[in-house]
Amino acid sequence: MQYLFLAFTVLVGIRFYIFFQYYYNYGEGLYLGRPHAVEAFLPLSALVGIKSWVSNGIFDTIHPAAIIILLTFILISYIFRKAFCGWICPFGWISERLSALANRFIGKQFTLPNWLDIPLRSIKYLLLGFFLYGIFYQMNGMAAYMFKMSDYNKISDIKMLLFLIDMSKTTLISILIILALTFYIKNFWCRYLCPYGAFMGIFGWFSPSVITRNADTCIDCSKCNKACINQLDIMNKKEVFSPECNSCLACVDACPQKGTLEYKFINKNYGKWIIPVSILTIYFGVMAIAIITGVWQTQLTPEEYLNLIPYVNSVVH
Repeated sequence: MQYLFLAFTVLVGIRFYIFFQYYYNYGEGLYLGRPHAVEAFLPLSALVGIKSWVSNGIFDTIHPAAIIILLTFILISYIFRKAFCGWICPFGWISERLSALANRFIGKQFTLPNWLDIPLRSIKYLLLGFFLYGIFYQMNGMAAYMFKMSDYNKISDIKMLLFLIDMSKTTLISILIILALTFYIKNFWCRYLCPYGAFMGIFGWFSPSVITRNADTCIDCSKCNKACINQLDIMNKKEVFSPECNSCLACVDACPQKGTLEYKFINKNYGKWIIPVSILTIYFGVMAIAIITGVWQTQLTPEEYLNLIPYVNSVVH
């Protein structure tokens, strides 16, 4: 699942880069239509769009896919307990790969003591609170609408692309530091800094799905705890209720006692297949419905892109 969504993300990125180059060169070269799934990387624009939608009753026509994708990820995380982070997110995949490399080359990643781990975990919630406060409290409906219609927001996806492919020295150093910390400290970025994951975790906390442990058959081998990338104390819980659980099921796979750890949805046991099949059905099903009903595509015209994208680096934007 992670490789599937990673491949999908890369293909979207390549197509979006070609789209950018076409308009950046004033309509010359290879043309491919804009892949609207790229708006998954615009969560703040989506939140402002939701604020404007709720306040003004007008659905966003600039980045509509951003709102649809965000709401879809919220739905998936509510049903399957922050499953977005464990099954979809490319940054979650990077974190897991770095963890595997660290275990191979340095033997074991560092685990921070509780007195440091707990306050650090609050950082991502503070960052999330900062964004939610700024958008839903400090911005009124008119301000949200004006931002949505601004030239800056219209090419915010292009700004994000340039942020990644034309990094400043400060950005590059910051990313390398985060990658290094994630290599040496287990799940550092996702556990301590990611506000998107914190947002999904809040909805996942109320999920009707849960991993349960049968204490009668448990042999206290602690393999489930060692397998959990989020460092949850599974072997001492009857049910794993935590905003950090992303339903990756690594603990279920690691358990040597069949039937000791089970994934349950509304108190009914399901096989592991239910999560990937349901995620694919929900994500691409919602996308298909949005495309068919015409609420997926931006209403920006080619003329507007020609008037904006070649001047993306202008101080005006």
